[in-house]
Amino acid sequence: MFTIKAKVAGLGEPQEVGRNNNTKQDLILEYGSQYPKKLVVSFWGDAIESIKSLSEGDDVEVEFRAESREYNGRWFTNCNGKSATTLGQGDDAPELSPPGDVEDADVSPF
Repeated sequence: MFTIKAKVAGLGEPQEVGRNNNTKQDLILEYGSQYPKKLVVSFWGDAIESIKSLSEGDDVEVEFRAESREYNGRWFTNCNGKSATTLGQGDDAPELSPPGDVEDADVSPF
């Protein structure tokens, strides 16, 4: 399980997916300061409740599971959200950080 502190860059519309019509909603996060990066975390079923009250620009802490799978010789990665919590606003808000121990200091985006 991973945790990331980031800013909400957007919230997708709920979608009915698959044969069983499971509900999915994407949360788009932005993290990093010098070269901001985006991460899409998909929330499924009851986990969607934790993101319903979020708005663009909110500082959040998101707990998610990352998994990869191979299909026809190509690899695909999904980030599936477990929960999202709104963080304090203004001066009390923590510095936004990438997941885990990832550092992006002195790294060019190219």
